[in-house]
Amino acid sequence: MRELVIIFVAGYASTFLLGFQSRNVNSGHYKWAAGTSFCIALAQAFLWSRITRPDAGLAEALAYGASGASAITTAMYVHRRLILKERG
Repeated sequence: MRELVIIFVAGYASTFLLGFQSRNVNSGHYKWAAGTSFCIALAQAFLWSRITRPDAGLAEALAYGASGASAITTAMYVHRRLILKERG
């Protein structure tokens, strides 16, 4: 169970950062895009080391999938609130 939580958190971080970065790139926020790119690399390296283990299976895949669905919608919400507040 602990491993599934770790995978969920790492997957959430990775997907959140990917979504946040996409919105930065589309909006021309160079500094934010550069920073998130570095963080994405760290999160994905950690995540892939976990979900490609020989004993990983369906439970790990489901944890990763659930993390992605929740993270992308959160990233969209946070980016909109953060950038609009920053411009305000």
